Amino acid sequence: MREALLDPAVFPDIGPAKELVLDDDRVAGFRFSRAEGEFVAIRQEKLSAVLGKTTAPAVLITALEEAGVIEGGHGARRGKQLHGRLISRANGCIVTKPRCLVMKADALAAFVEAAGRGRRSDEDAIVLA
Repeated sequence: MREALLDPAVFPDIGPAKELVLDDDRVAGFRFSRAEGEFVAIRQEKLSAVLGKTTAPAVLITALEEAGVIEGGHGARRGKQLHGRLISRANGCIVTKPRCLVMKADALAAFVEAAGRGRRSDEDAIVLA
C-alpha cells in the first residue's frame, strides 16, 4: 500500500480538470485538491490489486473506518460520489461521479506510517488484526 500511494501511475493527480483517462490497469485511485487540503480517492474495485495477497480489502477498509480516516459517504455509505469523470480507453466507458473511498492525504499517510511502525526497513507489509 505504501508503494502504491507513492506511485503516480497508481494514484495520479487529476489536477483541476477533474478527469482521469484510465489507460493503465494499475490506476487504483487518484489524488486531488480541495480548499480543505489534499485528498486521495481509492476505487474500491481496484483495492485488492493494490494490496495483493497481503490483506483482504474489507479488513483494510474497516481499519481505515475505525481510525476515522475515511470521509463519510452519502446516505451512510462508505463511498463518496466525486464530481469528475473516469474514462476507460480500453472499452470507451465513461463513469461520471465515480464512487470512491475518500481520505485526506495526510491522515492516510499517518495511518500507513503508524501501521508500519516497529517493522524492519526491508519489511513492507502492514499487518491489520
